Amino acid sequence: MAGTQHHSGETVLKAGPKRTVRLVRDGGGTAAGAWRVRKEFHGPGLGGFGFLGAPGDWRRAVSERGALEQALAAGLPVPEPLGVFRTDRGGWALEMKAIDGAQSLPSILQDLLSAKVRHPAEAPGLADRIGGLLRSLENAEFVHADPHPGNVVVDEAGHLWIVDLARSRVGARPDAVAASIVRALSRTRELVSRTFRRRIALAWRGAEATPEWTRRIEEKATRMRIQEMTERVAVWRRTSSATEVRDGDPVPAGLGRSVWVRERPREAPPGWTTERKYGSPDETSQIWETLVRATLHGLPAVHPRALSLGPPHAVEFDLPAGGGAPTEEAQIRTRRQLAARGLSLEPLLPGAPSLLAGPDGTALIGPFTRLVELDSGSHRP
Repeated sequence: MAGTQHHSGETVLKAGPKRTVRLVRDGGGTAAGAWRVRKEFHGPGLGGFGFLGAPGDWRRAVSERGALEQALAAGLPVPEPLGVFRTDRGGWALEMKAIDGAQSLPSILQDLLSAKVRHPAEAPGLADRIGGLLRSLENAEFVHADPHPGNVVVDEAGHLWIVDLARSRVGARPDAVAASIVRALSRTRELVSRTFRRRIALAWRGAEATPEWTRRIEEKATRMRIQEMTERVAVWRRTSSATEVRDGDPVPAGLGRSVWVRERPREAPPGWTTERKYGSPDETSQIWETLVRATLHGLPAVHPRALSLGPPHAVEFDLPAGGGAPTEEAQIRTRRQLAARGLSLEPLLPGAPSLLAGPDGTALIGPFTRLVELDSGSHRP
């Protein structure tokens, strides 16, 4: 351990209720003058802002440093840990060497999805490199505690790196390793095509990745993703990185204690209007759940804005100002996206349209419908 770190010349890369990640280069700490990544821990109940929180933050920082050291010893591409420090903000932080030109894998995959080319890793070999990374994880018996594309970054040479190793471990049981990899694959469904995932599977398992084997993996990943999204809806009813519970000011008059989506601006964007629907707790919760699940799945939908948590019960959302039905072509595109995630639509209210025409012509999932799971084998993810 070392003394308090001083902060100058830093950039916040990620901020949330549990941790803040900064890119730093200053005269303090280790490797003076070199770029480093500093992860500061301040989780609720364990946060470093005070005497009681500091020990919990220290344990989290030391635990992640240990996971990085184990992964390095196993030959995995992870950042090199530099040390655990007490910060001048009252908590503890883990410092690591920065990865040159790091760019998140999801941002690159989204560029691929929209046919943009801005990075050397966007060549056709990216799927092969992802599959090779999965093979390395399997060989090292490595389980990532939160395996999703956002915890992989690509450096300026196109190499893949694993980050955010909190609670991860080497030497896990084969079934735990396999489940972790399938979960990682399930979390690519909103970012890549079935063909791209097939290429990943071939690079990961080679000749074993027969069409039938791939189909079983796809179905398992689909069910896993649906279950995960269903569970994550509950997070959107409390204060989190995505939402904030407000009680009193600045809650608008007539809504009471409520949960609000953080990223929504006060005013609806051009071409949209804000609507508030009052109803029973079940009705308003169902509308909220539909719109939140669609958002989490990366599906085109009406934008959830707020849900009251007590009487009077209401849900607020942004929807297209013009209204109207989308074209048949737009409806087909959205229904294909639904099927790729193992989902379909079911009316919530008689006569209410399931899909609405967005300002850009996209077919948006409306508020008066619900997402239901397709029968196994009835879709092609």
